[in-house]
Amino acid sequence: MTYRTILVYADAELDATARLKIAAALAALTGATLDGVFVKPLFLPPPIGADEAGVLPPTTLQMMVEGHLESVNKAVQTTQSRFRSTVEETGARAEWTTLEDGTVHGFIGMARCSDLVVFPKSGMPNPALSPTELCREAGPPVVLVPKSPRLGGEPGRRVLVAWNGSREAASALRGAWPILEAADRVEVLMVEPPPEAEAFMGERLDRRGVKAKIVIDRSPDAKAGEVIRRHAEELHANLVVMGLYGHARLREIILGGASKTMMEQETFPLLVAR
Repeated sequence: MTYRTILVYADAELDATARLKIAAALAALTGATLDGVFVKPLFLPPPIGADEAGVLPPTTLQMMVEGHLESVNKAVQTTQSRFRSTVEETGARAEWTTLEDGTVHGFIGMARCSDLVVFPKSGMPNPALSPTELCREAGPPVVLVPKSPRLGGEPGRRVLVAWNGSREAASALRGAWPILEAADRVEVLMVEPPPEAEAFMGERLDRRGVKAKIVIDRSPDAKAGEVIRRHAEELHANLVVMGLYGHARLREIILGGASKTMMEQETFPLLVAR
């Protein structure tokens, strides 16, 4: 398996710089083409109070629309320039697309035709698209980037794989093979695994040519998220590979869980899949 296309959501926010750097580094690491995508946001008129006329004067509304369009066009130029300069630093191949329709459908459609998507952990604000919605609707593995990730070296070079044998973890592992094969250091973390799991995983990693260290942690499953975070910190990982919502979604909300804990942290980019 190889990546041919990596898709990154690009916007003009300052925290997008780290996301673009991670996406460009992963494209350079795996030999993929990086597609940068800007989704033009919708114009959202301000709410009208009950004590006001209820309708904005046409001239005021027109001025607001024109101001919105001018602001969006400046954001496109700023973001595209930042994208190009980031890509040039890594030497990755890249393409740029501006989606004009103001909906998430175009972005989801491009994601479905990509091998990997790099996306903000906080989601797309306007039009609104959450990470879980993207994973559910698009299909490929997604790298979720926090606002201020703490990266130990070049992204994708030090990777922690959180393995619990679930379908979601297996999907994330399959989606991460090109990165694992190119990484400098890989650790596979298992929390209270069955007796045969270590040997089985070691064999599968060897077949892929991935020289990984398998780490067994006997902490209770209820603390799995904290265990993953602790091992990621000890490894100085710049990517954590894990399944998303291996427990039922309602159970995740009520009881917490590894994916919920890791989605709340603001340190490590996560490669997730469902």
